Amino acid sequence: MSGLTDNEIREIITKKSSEVEGIKYVWDYFGGKVVVGQITNLRNHPDADRLKIFDADLGTHGLVQIVTAAPNVYEGMIVPIAMVGANLPDFVITERKMRGELSCGMVCGKSELLLETKNSSGVWDLEKDLISDLRIPKLGQSICEIFPDYFPKEVLFDVKVLPNRISVFGSYLGMSLELAMILGDYELLKEPALKLLNNEEVYKKVIRKMNRISNKKFNSKIILALQTNLDFLNLFWMNLM
Repeated sequence: MSGLTDNEIREIITKKSSEVEGIKYVWDYFGGKVVVGQITNLRNHPDADRLKIFDADLGTHGLVQIVTAAPNVYEGMIVPIAMVGANLPDFVITERKMRGELSCGMVCGKSELLLETKNSSGVWDLEKDLISDLRIPKLGQSICEIFPDYFPKEVLFDVKVLPNRISVFGSYLGMSLELAMILGDYELLKEPALKLLNNEEVYKKVIRKMNRISNKKFNSKIILALQTNLDFLNLFWMNLM
């Protein structure tokens, strides 16, 4: 971020916005519960034509039986396996029966790990990526350790929420805009924030709401103020939420 260190960002936020009470680092997105596995003993489900059963070799984690509907699995395939207890973006992995057969985990595609659009390419065949990068993983090793380029270290700033500025610190979007304004670098904003910032309909929505709660009548001139003045932007986010 603009070539700044984590501590420099912390000082800037504390001096110009609100106190940063701490910095946390996330090294493994899934707490070590999504690991490299190998498909062995692949077989058809006895009671479901579209399901397959296999034993996942997870190295030191042992063998676990998994049932899958993925069409692109094959014997010996190296894949990411979400073990029981893995907290994925949309759900937590639990033991369950699929048409009478116990499944103790889930084989993952990139979509389940939020690396691409939903259900776009089936199960992630790790061997292709591993060969291209000359990486030799251990079965059972965390997927985040193997592919740090896919799962970079995350830095979490614990920012004190001020009662009069809940609109800014009450959402990632508000905090992103606040930091971009402080640093004077709007290229830091990702697409969702930029769309809101550049969408006149969003400002009109805020103006309509402000008109309902105020005796004064605001008009389109406030749009320029909203885009250039921190206090107005604070009001903007408050009314948008």
